[in-house]
Amino acid sequence: MLEKLKDWRGNLETLIERAEQISSELELRDTTEISVRMVRDYIQRGILGDVDRSGRELEFNYLHLLKLILSRVLLHDGWSLKKIGEYFELTDTKDLEDLIP
Repeated sequence: MLEKLKDWRGNLETLIERAEQISSELELRDTTEISVRMVRDYIQRGILGDVDRSGRELEFNYLHLLKLILSRVLLHDGWSLKKIGEYFELTDTKDLEDLIP
């Protein structure tokens, strides 16, 4: 499913909408709603990596979407946000994709 989104790009609102949609389609067990506050916290902690700006808008891409979804999976499995951020820094995209259920 995620392979068809390799060229995905969007703003903060579309990132949240798409992540919620994919989480639902994959039947992820985490029922915590993804919020603007959560995404901004993840950006600040470095979990989503560098985010581009276009004026006042944040611009997200496929890798941000993948990391947001995967962070929910790993949190549910008991990982801390710090450990998730460190893991994402050291792991390439293919290996991250392999972790999606």
